[in-house]
Formats: sequence, C-alpha cells, structure tokens
Amino acid sequence: MILDYILSLDVGKYETKTIGRSAESTKEDVRRVHFRTKSYNLADGYIDVEGNSHKIVYKDQKYIVGDQGETKSKETSKTNILHLLCAYSAITQYLKPDTKDNKIYLTLACPLSVLKIESAKKEYKEFIKGEGPIDIVVDDKNYNFEIVDITIKAEGSGLIYIEPDIFKNETVLVTDFGGLNMGLALYRNKVCVPSERYSEEYGSDKLTDLTREELIKLKHGNIVQPEQAAEALVKGFLNENGKPLSGSAEAITIAKQKFFNGALSKIEDHNIKIDSVKPVFVGGTTEKIKEVISSQMQNACIPEEPQWVTVRGLYKVAAAKYEKLKAKVWCCMPSGKNVPAITLSFSRQNLDIAELLTKKKLDKSFNQNNYVCNAIRFYEKNKDKINNLDQSIIEKIVDKKLETLKKDLINNGFTATKEKKLDDSALEDNLSDINIEDD
Repeated sequence: MILDYILSLDVGKYETKTIGRSAESTKEDVRRVHFRTKSYNLADGYIDVEGNSHKIVYKDQKYIVGDQGETKSKETSKTNILHLLCAYSAITQYLKPDTKDNKIYLTLACPLSVLKIESAKKEYKEFIKGEGPIDIVVDDKNYNFEIVDITIKAEGSGLIYIEPDIFKNETVLVTDFGGLNMGLALYRNKVCVPSERYSEEYGSDKLTDLTREELIKLKHGNIVQPEQAAEALVKGFLNENGKPLSGSAEAITIAKQKFFNGALSKIEDHNIKIDSVKPVFVGGTTEKIKEVISSQMQNACIPEEPQWVTVRGLYKVAAAKYEKLKAKVWCCMPSGKNVPAITLSFSRQNLDIAELLTKKKLDKSFNQNNYVCNAIRFYEKNKDKINNLDQSIIEKIVDKKLETLKKDLINNGFTATKEKKLDDSALEDNLSDINIEDD
C-alpha cells in the first residue's frame, strides 16, 4: 500500500526542524519534530542513546544524531553526511517502521548562499533526494521511503506564506538569525529578487562567543567554556555552585546588545537603511535576543515562535503543492443542451470520494449524474437536522469527559498546563495563492 507524506524540512546548523503528516490523516494531525544538528560516529566508541537523540544505521555505518552529537557543521554548504543523516532521521519520525512504498513530498529550506548558485542549489536538492528508495535504521527500527518531489525555498522565507499582508505594498527586510549565518532578504511588495538576498557568517555561534567573552570578563579572566556560555544564554544567567552568578544576567544582556549592534552594521554594509524598511526578525537566534531587538527597535516585527517561522511557512508550500499534484477532476454531463456541464475538482481532503466514484464506475449500470444529484438532495434536505443533533450530543459528551478527566488529574496530584504553541493545522488553510515553484 502506497502512503504519501507531506513535509517541510529545515536542517539548520543548530537544530533540525520538520512539520508534516501522512496524506491519509487530517490537518489536525500535523505535528512537529526537532532535535540538535549534531552527530557522533559510533565507530569512535559505543554510547547509549539519551535525551533527544536518535541512533542511526545508514550504509553500514552507525551514528547518533541529536543532543549526544559532538560534531557540528561549520560549513555554509549542507551537502554533507551530518545534514543528510538529520534529514532522513527527521523524515522517519512520521513513518511506520517495516513498511514499503512510503512517498515523501517535501519542501526544503536552502541557505541563501547556496540558493544564489544554480549548480549548488541543484546539488543540494539531489543530495537530499537520493536515487530511488532509501533504507535506513533509526532507533533499531527499519524504515524505507522515497523522496518523490522536493521544492526548494529560501531559508527565512516562511513568513511570506504565513502572513503575506505584512509584505503587501511595503518594503520589508527579513533578517533570519540562524546557528551559523545571518540571512538578509529585501522584499518589495512581496517580491524578493536574487540580487537582494545576502548571507553573513553571523549567527548563534557568534552570539555564544560574545557571551563567553563577557562572562570571562565578569569572572576576572577565569575560563568559561563554550558549552557553559551556550547554556547561560538559554537560562539567562551563568550557573555557579548551584546558583546564578551575580552580574551574569547583565553580562549576557551586554553580549546580546553587542551582537545585535554588529548585525545592524552588517545590514548597513549592504546599503540597506534600516529606518526606511519594515524590519522583520526570524530564526532561532532571534528568540534568544528578542527583548534586545524590541527595546532598540520599536517598529521591529518579531513573529510568535520565530524559530519555527521558516518550517511553518514552508509547510504551507508543501501542502499547496501536494494538493495540486493530487487533485482529480470529474465532469457531470448535462442531459439537455442548454444546461452547462459542471466540473468537480477533488483536492486531497476529498480524494476518498473520488476513489469511491472511480470504483462505482466499474459497474456499467452506475449512473454518475443521478448518484451525485441524489446525494446533494439528501444533504440539503437533512443538513439542519444532522448539524443540530450532532452539536448537542457532542457538547454533552465533551463536557462530561472533560469534567471526569479534570477530577482524575486533581486526584492524582497533577495540574493542567497548556503549552503555548501556534495552531499548525491552520497552515493548510488558504493555499490557492501559494507559490509552489523553486526559489
């Protein structure tokens, strides 16, 4: 049985992120996968898998990717084994193990420096796509899949698909702070030409270095390891002897300010006047410095969950392209010459109906027109009764179940918390105007 999967993928220098679902599920089943873009070769010594990590066997070589990885990429290019392993591992998190004929429809984020060189873009696309079916073992489970379609989109471009009105009749500068690089893209009325995309080696690694320098000053020259500085950035302070080091929060803020001021200087180097554009900031590093950005730039636009903007926007592209690739068309022919024919277009949400009609047409006595017309008559006659009945019954059932669940949680010492996360199911709405071509 062939199973299609719709995915967006951003194999970042710091973290790998994916959003997707199987085509047979619904948009409410869209979910996220993420883990650190780091690897460890088990040929260097065996370790158990811990944390947000995955053990991989690929082409007879054994690796671990995620939290336990030790090797990071310092290259702008992503055509290397680390990014390949992370991409494939992320894809398998949506698949059922020990199954064949899994077809992947993918939108892939591409570094701006690679995007501007046609041969490099093609190389990256073909590298991730592979040649035919891919076999890989992840966490001791066998997976098989084939990437049948890849759409390449610019890193940092996700917001144009999620919030296009921000770009309408405006000149917008999107600054994407990543793990290694800072991407700049200047949009004029929703359009960004290749010559107005820029990439600078100025990302989370630089912010960590600046943080480390400030913390070493605070400690009067005592060494602070890069890992300690990275952890301090996340926590907002340096932990020493089990408690926050006095003055460390202020030192980290200074480092963030220096980093942001350096970024503004690099923007000016490209002859972009920050005061004459609408500034938008996205990316994982933006999440770490958003307070500094907002305090120094009152008109700055920072979307919710800036670290997920690229992959969320690219999922809209993946969903739109899959819908167009899989759409089926039926025609209901009129019996009279003066009645126009009606064309029915079946998107992926309604493919079950298209398949039902296809099977019924195998019966030569089946009258497609009468079948469709009778179904519509029945619906129109009964829709109000069905909707009213469903609503009252469902509300009672849901209220009763929620009250029971609440009591059970309280009795067992749990408190209910709600994770703040944007509704990814809404990404499949309003797909008609999405650009599904490669950037």
